[in-house]
Amino acid sequence: VLVSGPPGAGKSTLALRAVGSMRGPVLVLLAEERLGPAVGARLQRVGVRRDDVHLLDRGSVDALVAAGREHRARVVLIDSVTASQMLAHDLRALIGVLRLDALFATAQVTKNGDMRGPRTLEHEADVVVAIERIDEQRGRWLVTKSRFGPVGTEGETSYV
Repeated sequence: VLVSGPPGAGKSTLALRAVGSMRGPVLVLLAEERLGPAVGARLQRVGVRRDDVHLLDRGSVDALVAAGREHRARVVLIDSVTASQMLAHDLRALIGVLRLDALFATAQVTKNGDMRGPRTLEHEADVVVAIERIDEQRGRWLVTKSRFGPVGTEGETSYV
């Protein structure tokens, strides 16, 4: 699942809520920020209060594989794949090696609405969700690609 949108649109919030609702152990790679109180506060705010959510800040594919094996991860979130500089073949390798149930990745888009980085991430994803900020408290998301059903499903998310 690829969650795309401009900076500040709520990509991380939406993705954290999604992986927080999945069975698991969950492994989250924070490629844009360091572990610290702000990350803990965000997890609390979005309702992720589980002992089986493991966080890494900055990491290579090898580091993700090692951590995924150590924690027996079933779900991985890479926030953001743009900052991590991982490519589509890296993500396919993670899914295969760790035998993941799901892999989520966030990706920023430019002012023109084009995804930063290679378009192969969009092509390879089974589901692409585009998100935009409505106001300080709400965002709107739209499924723009799905191999599992019709596109066009949409909804709102809250930032508080």
